[in-house]
Amino acid sequence: MHVQISISELLSTINNNDAPNENNENNENINTSPLTIMTPLGRTIVEIQGDLEISTNMEVLQDQEIRFGLLDIEENIKDPVLSRVTLYVGQKQRILGKIVSLETPLGLLKFDKINNNVILEDVIQYKILFQDRPLPIM
Repeated sequence: MHVQISISELLSTINNNDAPNENNENNENINTSPLTIMTPLGRTIVEIQGDLEISTNMEVLQDQEIRFGLLDIEENIKDPVLSRVTLYVGQKQRILGKIVSLETPLGLLKFDKINNNVILEDVIQYKILFQDRPLPIM
């Protein structure tokens, strides 16, 4: 399975969007950009050790997201933790990773500041862990 993966600029992840939200009557700044990715295992956290060198001429999407790579999951249906993961960054690098079960599942919460409600959107049970340095694509 292939998943397109993008990263948002720091400003869009800190509730600092200047554009009004259509669903927000008071036009308060609410961050709606995802900080997780959808996989066959549900929403999953991506953990990368170190920095990624991303070309400045990458495709810029709406909301200042930059598409930087392709996530390839070789899914093991019997045991998801045995699945192998490869992240292709641009056209020159790849990083090998693995799927890890979280000791304690994390709840993904959405805060509604208007009605003072908290909504449980999802429970995250896995993370994709990349511990090694990027390898060149040959």
